[in-house]
Amino acid sequence: MKIPTIHILLLCLLTFACQQAEKKHTNTLYAERTTSAERKEFREKLDHELIGQALALQPDSANEGVWQGAFWAMGMSHTVSPKIEDGLRKCFSVYNFRSASFRRGLLEAVYTLYPVAFKAEMEQVFSTETNHKLLAMATHYLIRAGTDSMGLLEQLEQRFPDWAMSPMLVCLIEDAIFTKEEKVANRPDLKPLIEFQKTHQLPVVYSFQRTDRKYTGLAIVQRANGTFVRNDEGEIVCFPQLALSASDMPSYITNGNSPQGVYTIAEIGHSENVFIGPSPTLEMYLPFETSVQDFFHQKIQLAGASLVENPEWTLMQYNQLFPESWQGYRPIQQAFWAGKVGRSEIIAHGSTINPTFFAHESFYPMTPSLGCLTALELWSEETGTLLESSQTGLVEAFKEEGGKGYCYVIELDSRKAAVTAEELIDLIE
Repeated sequence: MKIPTIHILLLCLLTFACQQAEKKHTNTLYAERTTSAERKEFREKLDHELIGQALALQPDSANEGVWQGAFWAMGMSHTVSPKIEDGLRKCFSVYNFRSASFRRGLLEAVYTLYPVAFKAEMEQVFSTETNHKLLAMATHYLIRAGTDSMGLLEQLEQRFPDWAMSPMLVCLIEDAIFTKEEKVANRPDLKPLIEFQKTHQLPVVYSFQRTDRKYTGLAIVQRANGTFVRNDEGEIVCFPQLALSASDMPSYITNGNSPQGVYTIAEIGHSENVFIGPSPTLEMYLPFETSVQDFFHQKIQLAGASLVENPEWTLMQYNQLFPESWQGYRPIQQAFWAGKVGRSEIIAHGSTINPTFFAHESFYPMTPSLGCLTALELWSEETGTLLESSQTGLVEAFKEEGGKGYCYVIELDSRKAAVTAEELIDLIE
């Protein structure tokens, strides 16, 4: 029997998981896949059909699709076992003979699940890989595992003397040079950015995060007139939001954490993805993912716009969405560079993923995605109805202003703690 491709496998999995992508139940958002019975059956499918099937097969060219489905399933559910570790090592034995998509899936799964166990294999990948994205993944793995970053960067510069011509290698080298603490040490004051928003004449979502994305962040909404959305007691309304990907890879790599910086919000949307669920979404775009005019909503005069009909994306254009004190702050340019190297489809959404996959993590009961901004959503395991959602609250607050605007993702500092409403009030008021 012919082995199905990854696309067929995932389509079958999604069909099983939830055939009612956006049902409503007595005017309440409803996701059948969140009931305890559905989650139990999905867990069994994950273990026995996606992961188990791959482990029983050789990672040869005929079975690449099955293995890629397994890589996704392992990482999404954070599933580890001796059999999985042995299977991943078997994949490394044929690494050089497999496609780039297979190699990327393997590296992502290993990065997600085994922080140090595959150091020797990653050293081999680092020494032979020529694909810049895969090379970056191996480099970050080795740095996290304790390898001297400067020594690795010296080797990279020797192997790729024209590295400055590759946006991916530029991002890799810059990201590897500085620690997370160093990156936020010179963060400008937030108040000029908050005040600068009035020049947009459009609403803004601010998503405040830690450098360690495993700690929950908070989002707030600023109206077009500069005021913040508040509750009946006059307090700024905060919405829990996670900017963490399941892999926790750097933000410029596919399926990595949500990049810092500014995104344009084009509209309020809905997703057919069953893991996102039926809650409304904020449809966002990175630079390069859409035109300069669409990104700016044609609300302000673009630098150089009078010279050309369709201005090209430049850092100068991007910097117009920041006050002068922020324009030289490199960490806030992550969104620009992530778009330049090809990242896309980063939105703000809810989640129907089973939170028990992450029961021992600091962000529990929230769930990470593949790089989007995810909200806290709790569902009834008995009925599948929505019990609590910071996503619906965020969208309602933003929708009052028309559904178009901007989202700024900003890392505050490197503290090992969730962002609190009290500290945000101190920072912006």
